[in-house]
Amino acid sequence: MDWLHKSLAAPVKQVTHAGLFPAIEHMSEYAETLDTLDREQPANTLLKNDGADEAEREAIEAKIRSRDLHTVLDQFMDSASFDRDEYFLCQHDDVGRLAAKLHKTVGSMPFSERFTFCLAPIKVSDRLAYTMLEQFATAWAANRPTALNVRFPKHAPTNVLDLTDLCVKHNIIDLYLWLSHRCVQM
Repeated sequence: MDWLHKSLAAPVKQVTHAGLFPAIEHMSEYAETLDTLDREQPANTLLKNDGADEAEREAIEAKIRSRDLHTVLDQFMDSASFDRDEYFLCQHDDVGRLAAKLHKTVGSMPFSERFTFCLAPIKVSDRLAYTMLEQFATAWAANRPTALNVRFPKHAPTNVLDLTDLCVKHNIIDLYLWLSHRCVQM
């Protein structure tokens, strides 16, 4: 308790830099802008233009949907401009790794949904958590309900391995709850 009182009494350091990370809306708009630049014609104009060919509209939507999220994120981070004296870009490596791993699984989803799955709170190195994320994403892409299939031990952990297993299961439940707040039909 003494440590807590000392910590609360310590002076607060002045924050000199703030971290920035793009929101889903920023990334979706940026992906559409990339398609606009690729075609030298605004994708939104073609999509809204009643005179545009239906096949052409579907092709544009498919291109936006199939664009590799990892590449878009890297391009966004490279081209972002901001005041470097006051801000920095947050690490995006894990989001990029998840995007690369999930590309085949979530490739048919709209861009914003793919980005949401890539923001999931898991460790990329945790195989079981990644497998569960992939199962959730596959079910979501197929418009199927997802069941949480986690079995807890009947007894309290007795060693580090048991405790690690329990922590992994807790992380999977946390992932499920996190996704359930963002993907309402889950």
